[in-house]
Amino acid sequence: RFRIPKNECGKLGLWMDTLMVRTGDLCWYLDDFGRGENFDVLDLPVQGLKIDRGFSTEGSVRPLKAIAQVAKSLGWDIIAEGIETRQDLQRVRNAGVPDFQGYLAWKPLPINKLKEIKD
Repeated sequence: RFRIPKNECGKLGLWMDTLMVRTGDLCWYLDDFGRGENFDVLDLPVQGLKIDRGFSTEGSVRPLKAIAQVAKSLGWDIIAEGIETRQDLQRVRNAGVPDFQGYLAWKPLPINKLKEIKD
């Protein structure tokens, strides 16, 4: 097993390329997840987490539930993006994600149209 700290990988692109490598018995691990020299999730000045469409609409629901639980434990609001169907909405609601955005709710609008609707 090899461990390459994030600070040794340089730019994020190289870091992500490093994580994509997996051959035979060689495994890569994400070091200092959520804490460490370059990133500390507990110190982020955010009020919420917007979950990528890939977690909201595809694959196993287990990662989506885990992400929602972490966000809730940090006191963050949670929004699932890319919700286009009632099935997508049911999936995120079952995972504990209360809010969503996507075509099921509203199509994207230019700011002037949004102002017209608001007024």
